[in-house]
This record gives sequence, C-alpha cells and structure tokens, in this order.
Amino acid sequence: MGLLSSLFGGRPKTTKMKVAGLAASTIDYVINDAGFDTMLAGSLVLDKNLQPSFRSGRPKTGGEFLAVAAIADLDEAEIFKTLAETDMRDASLFQPFIDQLIYAVLRQFEAQSPAFAALPIGNMLGE
Repeated sequence: MGLLSSLFGGRPKTTKMKVAGLAASTIDYVINDAGFDTMLAGSLVLDKNLQPSFRSGRPKTGGEFLAVAAIADLDEAEIFKTLAETDMRDASLFQPFIDQLIYAVLRQFEAQSPAFAALPIGNMLGE
C-alpha cells in the first residue's frame, strides 16, 4: 500500500516556484527592514523542509541546511553593492535585479541539494 500511495499519492507539497516566491519575499523583507548591507553580508539557506530563509553571515551546508547561497558571492549581487552606497530603497527600481538574484540563489540550491533539484518546477499558484 505504501508503494501505491507514493506513486499515486498526489502532488508534492512544494515546487521550485514556491521556493522562489518565498525567497523573493524574504529578500524584499531584508532589504526593506535591514538594508542592502545586511542582505549582502548574509545568506539565503534552504532547510530540511525545503523552506528558504535568511541568515546573517555564511552558515555551513549540512546539519540543518540542505543548501546555502552566500549573497555577496553571487555575480547577480553586484548591483546591490552599488545600491547600498546610495541608500536607495525604491523597490520598483530594483525588483528586476531581485528576480535575477533569486534565479542565482535557486541555481545554488539546485547544485547543493538533490532534494531541491528533484522538485517539480510548478507555478506561482502552487500547481
């Protein structure tokens, strides 16, 4: 019975698109609450429940984290280093750059976590 329910038991609880949406919300929150400098000094991590969250510093992969993406190490974070110097916080201006940053984070998650890599892509509606 366990085999049949695993084969036909329905959809996975999460998708890569859901993780992307949560990661983008997290980055938006960090930028608006703590600023670009804090974001650049931290990392997005993927926990064992496949939930992304922000951590200050650079936690190690393993233990409680399946994957760690240090923001400052990503090429896509370069624009935020410039924005940090200007103290600009108009989200409409930097939203396209957040999207690029999230794609880079997802690439890191996929490279580090077989569980994340195995998730379906899905869509933003959770389907």
